[in-house]
Amino acid sequence: MVDSIREDSIIFSPNGKHVAYLARADDKRFVVLDGILGRKLDDVADHSLTFSRDSLHFAYAAKEAAKWFVVVDGSSGPEFDRIANEGIKFGGDGGRFAYIAGTGKKWLAVIDGKPGPEFDVIAGSTLGFSSDGRRVAYAAKKGMNWLVVNDGKLDREYDDIGAGSVRFDNSGNHLAYGARSGKRWCVVEDGVPGPEWEGVIGSTIRFNTQGDSLIYSALKGGKLVVVRDGKPGPENEGIGLEYPIFSPDGQHIAYVATRGGKMHAVHDDDPGVGYDAILAGSLQFNSDGKCLAYAAATNGRWFVVINGKRGPEFEGIANNTLRFYPNDCRAMYGAIRDGKQLIVSDGNIGPQYDGIVQGSIVISEDGKRLAYVAVKGKSDVAVIDGEEGREFDCLIEGSHPIFSPDGRHVAYGVYKGNFVFVVADGKFGPSYQGVNVEPTFTSSNCLEYLADKSESGTLSLYHVTHRFR
Repeated sequence: MVDSIREDSIIFSPNGKHVAYLARADDKRFVVLDGILGRKLDDVADHSLTFSRDSLHFAYAAKEAAKWFVVVDGSSGPEFDRIANEGIKFGGDGGRFAYIAGTGKKWLAVIDGKPGPEFDVIAGSTLGFSSDGRRVAYAAKKGMNWLVVNDGKLDREYDDIGAGSVRFDNSGNHLAYGARSGKRWCVVEDGVPGPEWEGVIGSTIRFNTQGDSLIYSALKGGKLVVVRDGKPGPENEGIGLEYPIFSPDGQHIAYVATRGGKMHAVHDDDPGVGYDAILAGSLQFNSDGKCLAYAAATNGRWFVVINGKRGPEFEGIANNTLRFYPNDCRAMYGAIRDGKQLIVSDGNIGPQYDGIVQGSIVISEDGKRLAYVAVKGKSDVAVIDGEEGREFDCLIEGSHPIFSPDGRHVAYGVYKGNFVFVVADGKFGPSYQGVNVEPTFTSSNCLEYLADKSESGTLSLYHVTHRFR
């Protein structure tokens, strides 16, 4: 018998076929996985419930008799005084897992259930697998020095390791990170220190898709430079923190730089035209790397530039809306004109609204359909392929329209009056008090979500499946 359910703990597996959450009964906590109650425990760490990327494995951190341990696929691991807040990380297809635990004053990384060497500090944000799950690395502090542990092997010690700088390439064959010795910084690639700089921006270290080229931003003589394979480019007064970036084919780089008081979208070594401003985070390549786009401003007027060609001018371009259609040089974005907001798709300017809901713009995987949510007076409305649906109060928290994998169906969760509904292909579904997990397409013809409804004073939880004909 369950006394209560912690609603913010409910999670679906990535494929939408499994659901887990925390519950309480008789002053004990336990995990419910696919409706099956787990063992009763003294405690379960908040937000520790985790599915692997392939949805085949499940883990959480638990406490019993003053000791913490991690449960993976129902099996309990070794006991510790504490488990770090960074939680459990699965690698690759989920067959491997890692987490950070503490005993006494020491910390250690547990890889596949086996505790590693003890350290004074482990930087939890650095613990991670290569994309294929073969390799794992993290940064740790031993005495006064820092080092990177790479597949259990300790690299040489440095005075510091750059925050957020430990990076594998896509193949998992190469590892790089920023390190400091004395007052000089370098990037260490596969254990070999590169040229020294006054500083290295650790978050900018990245390999190209093929893993045969490495870029980052560094400080040289008081100026910022982009370094590619150890060779510095032109000096700049500033470089955006999210840059440089590689094109998807790994052959080209781009970044936003300030030179002579103007902002430039630098494509390889070509600085292009200088503008008064370039919208942060807008610079991007399309999927084949042949097109480069960004939002810029001159004399107070904003526009989007694609391969050097300026689009129509507006009062503003909305943050985080510029994107290419899949496998295409066509782009869409949100803009402001006459105090109203609108969507521009492939150069076509859409109708004006009181607002466009942030994060609601979605393109189907095949690039043929577009959906977003607009504000009309006191109500919201979903606009699917240019057609408005029924009005509602607002989207459920964190939600946005989603297309089925084949692009034929679209769904989203909304509030209307005192109830919550899931709208599928424009039709409102049953009413609920809440939708605990946003709708997910588990196939092109199947939509699933978790909702609750109060019946006769009892809160009931429903796993809802909607099948399209």
